[in-house]
Amino acid sequence: ETDGAVNRRLNTWMGITAFVVILPSLFLAWRLQREVLFRSKASAFIENEMRFQKSVVVKKEIEFGWRKEKIVVGLVGDALSPDLVRDLQNRLKGYDIASEALEIIQISFEESIRGSIADLNREGRGAVKEFELRLSQSETELKKYKDAEQLTESITGEVATLFPRVQYVLLRPTRLSQKSPAMDVFVQWAKAPTRVEKERLTLFLEKRVQVEASAVVHTAAL
Repeated sequence: ETDGAVNRRLNTWMGITAFVVILPSLFLAWRLQREVLFRSKASAFIENEMRFQKSVVVKKEIEFGWRKEKIVVGLVGDALSPDLVRDLQNRLKGYDIASEALEIIQISFEESIRGSIADLNREGRGAVKEFELRLSQSETELKKYKDAEQLTESITGEVATLFPRVQYVLLRPTRLSQKSPAMDVFVQWAKAPTRVEKERLTLFLEKRVQVEASAVVHTAAL
């Protein structure tokens, strides 16, 4: 086989490969061009033809699919007569769009008002429920702090008897925890406590107020 024949065969295969590679891109570009053109024509149809004295367009959706194109128009007001709907479908031909592509959804003013009132009622009920939930959460948080203050007064006296060098004990609810009880405990010593003192007091607090050892913070006065 001559070099010329080999080169011709090679060029042929390269051309076929290039065509196969570029074909999907060409198809997508063609489809995108069709979609843009359809959307433009559909928008022009809605703008020019969907004008009525006693109805107004409140919704429009333009769908472009592989096999089906659709124009969905929502109207509020007096219902369109069947003859007018057929006339609108026929006018689509002037925009190079199939008549069956048009779908009209009609809602009367009364239905629209009832729907708006229903939406407001749902929103109102939702707002009331949210307020009640927040109020309940606030009351729960307030109760936690009151319980912590009462427990602080009681614990401080007990700790002062058992550990004379402790100046005060402060208990605060842990907001990030849902456990009950869930407390952070701050212990102020007159001077730095020994390891044994901290361990003994921490053990006492674990049993007395059911806190974890990691929630007990020891500090010393300067």
